[in-house]
Amino acid sequence: MSSQIPCSPARWAGDLLNVAGQLGTAKGRGLVIADGDGRESQVTAQTRQALKNVLDIVEANGLTAADVVKTTVYLVKWADYDAMHAEYTKIFPSSSDDNPPARMTMAVHELWNNALVEIDCWAYRNNKA
Repeated sequence: MSSQIPCSPARWAGDLLNVAGQLGTAKGRGLVIADGDGRESQVTAQTRQALKNVLDIVEANGLTAADVVKTTVYLVKWADYDAMHAEYTKIFPSSSDDNPPARMTMAVHELWNNALVEIDCWAYRNNKA
């Protein structure tokens, strides 16, 4: 697979910002590797970094986590759901009072570079404020 991907990290469509899928990669380091040996710690670390990457793009476009209206989470294994969800809810609490974004989660056969988690999102710019 080519390392040159013909896409943008984000693109505006009116007041909606579409953030392309982000992996748990740190700049210049590749995939984040957790200190722990187990798969759960790897999923947790990659989820944390993928969310950081998503929110860095959202914030670079003048929005915040509160503006995220939908996410899609791709997991290589359903067994990784609990570890991903525990980390995800640190950013997007699941309490109904917090109005978290809609989320679709799916298991896929494979992700680029042997990643375990990928996350994309849509964020909304409310000009009525």
